[in-house]
Amino acid sequence: AGVNTSYVVEGGQTFLYGAGAQITFEDNATADHASFEIFGSLKDASNSGWVTFSENATADHATFVLNPAGGYAAELTFTLNATAAYANVTNDGGFFYFWNTATAANCTVTNDGYLVFRDESSTGAATIDNNIHGSAGYYTGSVNFWNSATAADSTITNEGGISAGKFGGQTDFSATSSAGNAMLLAQGGIDGGTGGSITFAVKEPGSPTAGNATLIANPGSNDGTGGLIQFADTSDGGTARLEIFGDGSLDISPHDPVGVTIGSL
Repeated sequence: AGVNTSYVVEGGQTFLYGAGAQITFEDNATADHASFEIFGSLKDASNSGWVTFSENATADHATFVLNPAGGYAAELTFTLNATAAYANVTNDGGFFYFWNTATAANCTVTNDGYLVFRDESSTGAATIDNNIHGSAGYYTGSVNFWNSATAADSTITNEGGISAGKFGGQTDFSATSSAGNAMLLAQGGIDGGTGGSITFAVKEPGSPTAGNATLIANPGSNDGTGGLIQFADTSDGGTARLEIFGDGSLDISPHDPVGVTIGSL
């Protein structure tokens, strides 16, 4: 079901009781080569457009666009062993979730919204680029790992802000999540913008680990600040390799006084 199909998933349009459309794929269903335009709601409607993959369903080679909204954000969710497979996702301000044991597999994500991996979900070998527009917020342009989720073998790039007052993309690990074997980059800001960041136990306390990942903080340019790698609370550096260039920085000042060990710097 859903193969080579084009979907437009509208959010709620009317005040208070304007419900958005919802589409669910489950029980090994596939959306191979389908396309999805998912919209959030208008300001006072009750909920957004929402697409869910559950119970071993696969997005296969589908294409998704999560559009910005004035009310509730567009939503795309994978849960209960579902896989994004080789999907291509453009998240332009929506909420993109992986729950339970779902995986992003080999998908490609351009993320200017809020992307979450939690429970025992995994990025697989996904490629994720945060903050393409160069102006991230606390939630937008960010990837967040909670519970025991892992960045596995993914490549995650956190682009820097593109001008003064613009913030960089963020990747944050909380609870007991892990950076796995991922390649994580914090790019420098441009023209006064703030660099991207890779943080452990900063948004929420916990004991996440950098695992065996490679973490890179690159320099800024034209008065932009460098990328940031930061460890807080009781987070662990694992056997990770850290590479710091130019005015890129490593900050362990918010960490428990016992300090942080890593594989190499």
